[in-house]
Parts: sequence; structure tokens; C-alpha cells
Amino acid sequence: MTVSERKRRRLAAILAADIAGYARLIRADEEGTHRRLQALHKHVIEPAIALHQGRLVRTMGDGLLIEFASAVVSVRCAIAIQSGAAARNADLPKNRRMDYRMGIDLGEVTAEGDDLFGECLAVAARLERLAEPGNLLISGAVHEQARGRLTYEFSDFGPRELRDVSHRVRIFRVEIARGARLVADEEEEGYDLPDNPSVAVLPFVNLSGEPDQDHFADGLTEDIITGLSRVSQLFVIAHSSMLTYRDKLPDVQKIGRELGIRYLLEGSVRQAGNRVRISCQLIEVETRAHIWSERYDRPLTDFFDLQDEITRNVVASIKTQVVLKEGQLAERRAISDLGLWDLLKRAWRRLYEATPESLAEAETLARQAIEEDPDSAVPYWILSDAILHQALMDGGDDLQAAAMRAQELARHAITLDENDENAHSAFGIASLNLGRHEEAIAAFRRALDINPNCSVALGLLGSGLIYSGQPDDGIGYAEMAIRSSPRDPNNFFRYSDIAAGHFAASRYGAAIENAQRAIRQKPGYFEGYIVAAASHALLGDIEMAREMARDCRSQLPDITIAKASASYMFANPVDLERLQQGLRLAGFPD
Repeated sequence: MTVSERKRRRLAAILAADIAGYARLIRADEEGTHRRLQALHKHVIEPAIALHQGRLVRTMGDGLLIEFASAVVSVRCAIAIQSGAAARNADLPKNRRMDYRMGIDLGEVTAEGDDLFGECLAVAARLERLAEPGNLLISGAVHEQARGRLTYEFSDFGPRELRDVSHRVRIFRVEIARGARLVADEEEEGYDLPDNPSVAVLPFVNLSGEPDQDHFADGLTEDIITGLSRVSQLFVIAHSSMLTYRDKLPDVQKIGRELGIRYLLEGSVRQAGNRVRISCQLIEVETRAHIWSERYDRPLTDFFDLQDEITRNVVASIKTQVVLKEGQLAERRAISDLGLWDLLKRAWRRLYEATPESLAEAETLARQAIEEDPDSAVPYWILSDAILHQALMDGGDDLQAAAMRAQELARHAITLDENDENAHSAFGIASLNLGRHEEAIAAFRRALDINPNCSVALGLLGSGLIYSGQPDDGIGYAEMAIRSSPRDPNNFFRYSDIAAGHFAASRYGAAIENAQRAIRQKPGYFEGYIVAAASHALLGDIEMAREMARDCRSQLPDITIAKASASYMFANPVDLERLQQGLRLAGFPD
């Protein structure tokens, strides 16, 4: 590669930042300071950079150098980091707080590999040194771009001489604490939080610089709101209300008070050539904590398919994270103090954790909820899932009895609420474990008719197709479920199903790979070991097969071939026979 190829000149906004008094903090508590800095990077800085499409050029201990394509976006990102750091400082004594001082300049830079050079880097660094803790200074070039496009006021400090800078630089301070009001009229009283988990979606920001791309950001925002509205457990603010926040720098807690919501989703869209990058993050309003963030890079080949895919992924991930967070909030209170809704939140979370202990507690909580309100559908399908999955994880002889009881409970949930997709999913998985494949697939398709964004139903439809003799179609749906909710703690079920599909298609290497993924995510879930052991054996690797068998039997000492194969409802008896043959070679007892 030539020098000219490695060097590139471009216009960039450069943000320089460091923590005031960092050396003092290190001297006082090196380990604790380092740990808090890592947490700050993970929960505040990295999500803010991703959301605002920045690039971290280099880090120097506590120092940061970040590149942006837009001066306006660089200021927004700086304020987001300042706000996040301030929220994390709120409960700390003054001598332990991490306050960033920041400087931003706009100018031409030269890129060499991943590094940048140019006078604007020196200007940003000098402004950062001049800034007080918790303050942001910007150059006149940045102010020229930002004024009129941001809701913050600026204090003009006039032109200054800066060391190692060839020209005088006009300096402005961004008055973060004096940000313009989002609502110009008198303060609204706001609303109390509803019983259901409550979510609002800010209009996605178009960072492309092309006004004609606004329609993509708007369409994505509206689709996500529509998708979230289909999730019966959520309270979602309508799209029309959220349009009032367009082109505003959001004050998260103020929006939370105005709308009466606990969670806020914000995001951005940037198109470059034939690719699009979408970043989004879910914020808990009260704490300003980022509880989920994701970035999607996709080719812009089919506009509407892309919009559908991102919507499905975001909706499924938000549902998962909100259920887990709400259950965590409910667990802070004693069971005797829990109302019905809190009981259900706690039961959902324990169901999601999918351990023998959590499933037993989910069953207890669901039974208690049924006693409080026997006409609510939700506790019946939670109880159905809890009973069935306990039997599946036990690998015992009572799987069929548990599946029949689970189906009965799910059927009752459907009679109480025919439009609850989770009730249909619970009915379908019980049917699947009874070997009623067509009945199961019909139930999963009905769940997806109700809520096309239901990642659980997508995964279960994949399972139903795999076990009804359509492994390739089933694997496609299972992979779609993982893509739609990549951080779902129950994805080990999906990987286990994919492994079973590859086994049914005699692709033993792929079966082992996906079984190992299931094992890594849930080491105590025996089905991953079953497929891996049988696949290794049929590939002729008997030593590894027996090692997997030993690992499985350490989890379930009484596991037998009969118990293991009961969990695999291959439609083709030849497939089941191959599984049993592999397990026998691996050393499982009959």
C-alpha cells in the first residue's frame, strides 16, 4: 500500500476529553477508580459514541479522542457523555466523582491507518485543558455549525491564543445546565407511571446529512412504535406524541416525567453509499442507565425488507430487556407486598432465567397470581411454561404427563385471552412435546399472526418444523429468532434446536457447533450434550463423544438413552434411531 493510499484528508469534528483530577483518584484508590472508569466506558461512553456514529481514535488512560463527521453530532455526543457521567456521580462523594472536561474543534485531518493528525486535534486538546470539570468548550468553527441547531445556550469567551496553535481561536462554552426547554409553554404536570412497563420511542435522528433520508428514519421510528404496541404487556406512547421531540436534544428524565414512562428508546440512522448503519439504545429514565444498545450495519438493497428486519430485531430485544428489568425491580420488594402485576413481572423474569430453581419459583409465583386473579390469562401460560420446562430440564419419566398438564393450562389461557401470543406459544410447545406437530405449528403461526415480532414464537415455529421433518425451514426460523433478539437469555433453546436440525440432516459438524453454543450459554441444559455426544460418535470421534457423555451425566447422573431420546421428537424414526445409536457409542446406558 502506498503512502498516498494510507493517507486521507477529510473534514472532521474532534472531541478531546479527560477526567479532572484523575491522578488524584488513582492515588486514593487505584483499583476502584479503574473499575469505575471501565463501567463508565461500557455503560455511558461506548453507547454514546455508537449512537452518535463517532469513532474512538485513541484512548490515553482517562483521556479520549473521538472523531465525528458532524460538529452538531459531536456536541450532542459530548453532552450525552457529560449527562451520563453526572448521573453515575450522583451518589458518590465529591472526592470520588469522575467529571469530564471536554473540548471540540472542527477542521481538516489527515488519516494514517486508524490514527489522525491535524491542527484541530491540538485545538480540541487545548480547549479540553481550559475547560472546568463537567464543562464543554467549543471553537468558533463548531459554534458556527451548532448555533440554531441545538437547544443549548453558548457563552462567548472571545478569541484566545492557544499554545502550539498557529491562529487565535474563538472559544464558546456550552451551557449544559441552561439548556432550552423542550416545551416552550408552562411546565406540564406530567403523568404517573402506568401499571404496565411503559416505553416511548424518540424520533430516530438522520445523521446522513441528506434530507431525503429523513423518510427512512421516520418510517423506522413509526414501525418500531407499531411493533411495540402489539406487545400486550407494554404501555407505548403513540407516534404522534413523540413527533413533538423531533430535532430536540432530549432531557431523558424530563421526557419521562412529561409522558409518564419508565423506558426511552433513542436511535440514529446513517447512510453511506449503499449501506446503512442504525444505532439504538434503551434507557431507564429514572437512572439514565443504558440497559440495552445495539448497532446494525446492513446493505441498503431492499428498503422495506431492511426496515422490517430492524424493526423486528429492536422490538424483540426491547421486550426481552424490559421483562428482565421489570422482574428485577419487582424482586426488590418482599413477596408479601407484591400486587398481581408485580407478581407477574417477577414470574416472567424467573421464567426467562430458565434454571431449575428459577422455574420452580416462577411456578410458585404463577400459582399465587392465579389465586389473586383467576380470570387473568398471563399466570396460566407462565405456569404452563414453568411446569413443562422443569420436566424438560429434569429429563425424567414424567415429561408426557407434564406436557399434558401444560397444554391444559395453555388452552385455558387462550379461552381467557384469545389474542395473547404467549398463550398460543405455550400451547404449541406443549403440543410439540406430545408429538402433535401439526397442532403445534398451527399454534405458533397463530401467535405470529397476533404479533409478528414475537421472537419466542419464531423460535418455536423453527422447533416445530425441525421436529416435523422440515429441518432446513426450521433452522431458518430459529436463526431468525436469534437475530431478532440476540441477547435473549433463552437463545440456548434456539441453538439446541438448530443443532437438532443439523443432526436430522446428517450435518454432524454443524450440529456439534450449535450444540456447543447452547452448552456455553446454559451449561446445565442437557440437550446440548446429547446432540454433541451423538454427533461426535457418528463422526467416529468416540473419545470426545464419551467426554460429552461424562459432562452430561455429571449434570444428570440418572440420564439414560430412553430419557434423552424422549426430548427429541424426530418425525423420521430413522433419525431417532441414529441418535440412539450415537448415544450408545458414547456410553450412555439404555
